[in-house]
Order: sequence, then structure tokens, then C-alpha cells
Amino acid sequence: KHRPDLLVTVYHIELLPILEIAKDLGNLPVIHIATDMDIKMHEVFAPGTYPVYPGFLAGVPFNVDRSFATASPLDRQHLFLSGYPVRSEFLEPFHPVKVAAGRANLAPAGTKVLLMMTGGAGQDIPWPYKLAEHGIGEPLHIIVVAGSDTKVASSLREAMPGNVTFPDGRIVWQGQDSSVTVEVAIDPKNHNLEKPYLMTAEGVAFLMDASDAILTKPGGGSTAEVAYRGIPAIFDVSRTLLHWEQFTVDIFTDRSRGLGFHGERHLRPTIARAFALGRSTSLAEAPSGGIIHPGKRLAHAAKMVLEAPCSNCRVLSTEAAVEGNLSVAAESMHTP
Repeated sequence: KHRPDLLVTVYHIELLPILEIAKDLGNLPVIHIATDMDIKMHEVFAPGTYPVYPGFLAGVPFNVDRSFATASPLDRQHLFLSGYPVRSEFLEPFHPVKVAAGRANLAPAGTKVLLMMTGGAGQDIPWPYKLAEHGIGEPLHIIVVAGSDTKVASSLREAMPGNVTFPDGRIVWQGQDSSVTVEVAIDPKNHNLEKPYLMTAEGVAFLMDASDAILTKPGGGSTAEVAYRGIPAIFDVSRTLLHWEQFTVDIFTDRSRGLGFHGERHLRPTIARAFALGRSTSLAEAPSGGIIHPGKRLAHAAKMVLEAPCSNCRVLSTEAAVEGNLSVAAESMHTP
């Protein structure tokens, strides 16, 4: 058994006991990386208690004031702008020439492309069926990422018996509305015969780059990947969302990076409005410009907590931290 030099956590509910364990193990430094835009620190620390552990920092994924506000009661000196720990493929620069070449094969010229992605386990949602019955008034191609769900393809195929051959020779499906085509994404780099619709990170990143909008769930990881690739998002808010999911939808809406819709009546106009938003990585950008690189941010934060002096230090206090010394937060928020 070896004593670690640093503890990194991502689940906020376990943060307080981990801080206590870190203290008991000899003042180990701790970094918490939030995995939602709502940091939820009020769920961790009781009212009237304040973390004062000097070797502790909490990462806020994006430079959004409302996210930083949800870190209360943490003092700013315990916060840093971390970025979101997405897969490396989603941090790659956007290559217009490469994407344009791929897009030419993805759908005919003049066709809008809507990506539908509801999680790795897949989910047979009603919207591709509804749009195949009645489209949006212009050519539309829908790409469904089914993930490990092997039944979605057969269900869609049964509802859309028509065939259309696309520019690269692949056959896609067509339902009642001839202006709408549908396919389930297949990644040539996936060799899992039992789960033929699994996608690599590279494949998903390309589809995000080549599509005009994405209909997805408002989970932390999904929306972070969307923010880093810059594709406009569409969220189904017909069902009751978890409070942190609604928080994410609200931020995407406020920053003009996404829209929510309530049922089929609002689906088509919302798609049209989402297409008009265009591409932007503004949500995932640092104050100094460029995307927030989570690896570099975490490395810088680790250096700071490893160097923080801590001898007989406390984890919590019943007195609020003194305002003024925010140099730690300021420095870490503006690192590359």
C-alpha cells in the first residue's frame, strides 16, 4: 500500500468525508472536479460551516457566473476554472476543410443534418419517427446514435421502409415525408459485433462537427462535449428534469448555445431556431481566449495544492473566510 500525494474527486456527496480522511492521512491535498454546471456545494456543507482546508480546491467547469454562485459556501480562494474532463478527441481544434469533405458524403448539398444522441445505452425516443412523418419544411437528415441499444435500428427501419442512396453510396431510410431521411450511426472503427452501433469518441466528435444541431440529454458529460465542439443543442424538457439538468438547459439557453422544447408542437420551430444559432465554443472558452483545457488546468491546480502549507490545519470553520485574498482563484482562473 502506498500513500497518495493527491486526492481527486468527482462525486460531490462524498467530498466532505474525503476531506476528513485526507486530513487524517497527514493533510493530503484534495481537488474536486464538478461534473455538472451546478456545483452543488450547498448539498455538501451544512449552513453556517465553511471549508478552510488550505490544500483544497474545487473546479468549476465553465466560466459562468451562475456556476460559480452554486459553489457557495466555498470562498473564491478554494475555486478554480477547471474545464470539463471530456475525452481528448473533443478538445481537438475544429478543421473546416476536413469537416466539409466529410459533410459532403454525410448528406446531399442543401440538406440540414440533425444529430440525435441520448446516451451510451441508447433510448428509442419518438422524435425521429415524428419528423419522418412530417418534416421541417426543408430537406433534413437525422443521424441517431444508438450506442449499445441494438433494437433502435430495427424499430426505425420498420417505421421507415423507404430507401434513399446518399452521395457516398450508403443507403439511408425514408418514412412518410420524402424530405426526411434517417439512419443509425455506424462507426467503421467499432469492431464489437454484439454492439454494432457503439461509437468511438473520434466518431462522435466528427458527427458533432458535421451536423447542424444535436438533440441530446442535458447531462453533464453530454453537454460538456457539445460545448467543446460548439454545436447548437436541443433539449427535450417535456419531462421533469433533475434540478441540475434544468440548470444546464437554462445556461445553454441564456448563452444562445441551446434551446429546450415542450412536446411535438414546439419541436419543429425549436429545430429551426437551433439551426440559426450557428457554431460557437464560447461556453468552453477561458476569459483570456481559447478553450479551457482541463488537463492543463488540473495540473496547475495540483501544483498549487501540493505547495499549500498545512500544519494542524482544520477542514471546516463556523466563521466565514475573510474576503480579500483571492489571488489563488484569480491565478488559477486565468491559467492556460
